[in-house]
Amino acid sequence: MLHFIDQTSEDKHHMVFNASMISILLSLYPDQMLTAYGIASNHVSIYSLLTAAEKKRVVFSTIEYTKPARNGLFYKALNYIKKEKTRMRQMDSIVTGAAAEDLIFYSVSSFYCFYYFKKIKTKYPVPVIATLHGGIDYFYNPQSYMERINAWYHKRMFKLDAPNFKYLLLNKIAKSKLVKDGYLKAGEVMEIEHPYPNLGAVQTFVPLTQTPLTIAHLGSMEAQRKHSHYLYDLAARSAASIQGGKLKFQIIGLKNASVKNWENEWVEEVVGKATSYLERSVYEQAVKSIHYSIFFFPVNEYICRASGATVDTLVFEKPVFTLYHPYFEYLFKVAGNVGYMVNTLDEMKAIINQIIADPGRYEAEYRLQCDNLKQFKNKLTVESVAEDLRSQMNTLSNSMN
Repeated sequence: MLHFIDQTSEDKHHMVFNASMISILLSLYPDQMLTAYGIASNHVSIYSLLTAAEKKRVVFSTIEYTKPARNGLFYKALNYIKKEKTRMRQMDSIVTGAAAEDLIFYSVSSFYCFYYFKKIKTKYPVPVIATLHGGIDYFYNPQSYMERINAWYHKRMFKLDAPNFKYLLLNKIAKSKLVKDGYLKAGEVMEIEHPYPNLGAVQTFVPLTQTPLTIAHLGSMEAQRKHSHYLYDLAARSAASIQGGKLKFQIIGLKNASVKNWENEWVEEVVGKATSYLERSVYEQAVKSIHYSIFFFPVNEYICRASGATVDTLVFEKPVFTLYHPYFEYLFKVAGNVGYMVNTLDEMKAIINQIIADPGRYEAEYRLQCDNLKQFKNKLTVESVAEDLRSQMNTLSNSMN
């Protein structure tokens, strides 16, 4: 039996990763059924991405949470404690009820419940693969008290010795850093590209000669962790080209309050209402219509966490404009020319102006960038990631014998 745990994702949050990993696990264990534990709305989203054959092998077990009895911080805090206890009871049930030959895949929960999960796992032999998400970034750049607490629990968890417990990272740049800095041992962590389900032929090529040149920020806008507000700065510097119909900057996804102070009229918004993401079909159609995606990640962010926006730019074969960042240095190294990586916004603006002035001159390079992304995204298929994970699991298993 396979067990898949995501106790906190709602609706479409983590739907692509969860569906992909469920497909991968079913591929690796073709004779096994899988029980997915989580919130009903997320299960609906996951279900929509599975094949008909996979749906027959998955049983969804929903977790039910209480709601605050009244408005107010006290009641919200009290309800959070109740939810934590509900999560811990479910983990107790899964771990104690699993057979030694089962496999538990941990996707995500609260940071304390992650620690609790490994703590109870120390007493049981059932194998576990546990995903490391954004909490590891807080080791290096915590920006609040809660992020420091989150990092503290992760560090405490890493020191627990549990049998058959392996971690999984969702990029190929974080493992060496975490091992070098002494947080993890090489033999207890695996690393994969962020998988994506149903990666067929996606027709998204938009010729540079099709105006205006459209460049978009994908996913959620965040000032601190993504420096997303730089988009407004760059757009303001390019106001003449935007007014002239030669250039368009877009936000596709979600705009949050952190960028409100930088908003201006030069950026077009294709966003969900309030705090809601766009419908996935609307989001995908919008991404298909752009020429380039754009990123401004600080160099100390998105090292130990995966970005859904970078996955989307790979899936839809959209070359990038980006400031220098370790992930994109890796991407350019292994995939080749996939866009433009520069030091400053001024350099970005200069390249954009050159493309606008003579798109035909850049068409061949643009096609090469799209083709390189097409080739690299083959590493994101369920089949490719499954084979990579299988190889690493076998290597770690052999090293223990």
